[in-house]
Amino acid sequence: MKTMQEVDYFLKILMQAEKVLKDFNELSKKKPNDAVNRFKLSFVNTILEQSNSILDKDNKPFNSFNTFSEDDVPTNSDVVLILSQYLGCLKKYGRENTRHESFDDYWVINGKISNIIADLNKLR
Repeated sequence: MKTMQEVDYFLKILMQAEKVLKDFNELSKKKPNDAVNRFKLSFVNTILEQSNSILDKDNKPFNSFNTFSEDDVPTNSDVVLILSQYLGCLKKYGRENTRHESFDDYWVINGKISNIIADLNKLR
């Protein structure tokens, strides 16, 4: 990551992806094959677009997938499958941008260890 603003943006997307995945996990337990309404799909696609802006092709879960089509509406279980893959890749990317030094973990910014402590519990 190049700036602290990028770290903040990453953490925001990570948190949103975790929360939306949790909600869809609950929906999927009750009705896995129900179609996702357009309102919820727009939020899922926004998270995917933001994730795609952060993850390079080596860290993206599926190079052939970007967002869900509004014409071919996904099911709750489809969203869980994709979001869980993205969340795993985001966490991996976050771990790759931290370093352990002197009993703490720090964000790496512009290739150098910063003085900003990273909470690796968020990246597990």
